[in-house]
Amino acid sequence: MNRRKFIENSAASLAAVGIFSQIPNSLFAMPNYKGIKIPIGYQSYVLRDEINKDIVGTLKKTFEMGYQHVEMCSPFGYAPGTFGALAKYTGKELKNIVNDSGLACYSAHFTWNELEKNLDARIAFAHEMGLKHMVCSGGLYGKTMDDLKKQCDTLNKIGDKIKYATNQYEALTGTDILVIATEWSEFRTPDFELMDQQLKQNKIVFDGRKVVVDGEGFWLGPTLFDQVKPSMSIYQEEIFGPVLSVIRVKSYDEALKLVNDHQYGNGTAIFTNDGGAARRFQNEVEVGMVGINVPIPVPMAYFSFGGWKNSLFGDSHAHGTEGVHFFTRGKVVTSRWLDPSHGGINLGFPQNT
Repeated sequence: MNRRKFIENSAASLAAVGIFSQIPNSLFAMPNYKGIKIPIGYQSYVLRDEINKDIVGTLKKTFEMGYQHVEMCSPFGYAPGTFGALAKYTGKELKNIVNDSGLACYSAHFTWNELEKNLDARIAFAHEMGLKHMVCSGGLYGKTMDDLKKQCDTLNKIGDKIKYATNQYEALTGTDILVIATEWSEFRTPDFELMDQQLKQNKIVFDGRKVVVDGEGFWLGPTLFDQVKPSMSIYQEEIFGPVLSVIRVKSYDEALKLVNDHQYGNGTAIFTNDGGAARRFQNEVEVGMVGINVPIPVPMAYFSFGGWKNSLFGDSHAHGTEGVHFFTRGKVVTSRWLDPSHGGINLGFPQNT
């Protein structure tokens, strides 16, 4: 199961709604979850405080509420206040804790810094946990194009090493169950024809088509485009692959118009020390999730993850209170208690007399 499929299956899970401990089981949505054919999972980060304090009790509670999968976060790469209490466990011990609760864990998040500095240890940890997917969000950052190009090259090397380690693991164990891949290689069907069109129109700083992977499929490494224009198809259409397009603007108003004119409106971010500019941006931008000095504006699960315009399918989001409402069947009871002196039953509409 790749990460995209895991997320699709997890959409119905309501992201574990971080206040689950306050909801009685009798009131929890989808009480007949066992009849659902797709596995239901959640991301552990939304319950980081509960898991950090009591991982055993929290995982068991979520299992009782109908969840079947959990996507963990590395206890070594995240801040001590989030998953630091789990660092005392080995990968095998964590796997046992997860499995003993009734859940399964096939995917985990790792930070860029820990993969860059302690890659061998993290690969071993992933093997011990029996992961099928190592997810690394971020990493591509820098003040100049040269910085970004260097990061792309480093990310490719990390991916190559993980793939090599996976092959070695399979050779030693005689199994091909374990398949570990970094996020850059998640989507195996990039639009190479579309990329070729863009090469004739703008500057490609780092060409990910040159990456060589020992395995079947169509692979694309980190790719970096500069001087992209809104009229280009690479800007208008989504590319399923690790492609970063750099668009340059001269003013705040031009940047705002760029975002608001686009057909999609999932997430956006502004980086500034100017509180006035930040307030203006959050009020004027037409996007569902806004980050202020936060690169990936994903809110706590109580607030729904989702966008506006063509970034939303349907009329409600899957997470947060909207998700709870979607999976909850409401009941309305209207009652009226009369004093016996009123003469008994009255089958007419209530009157204020």
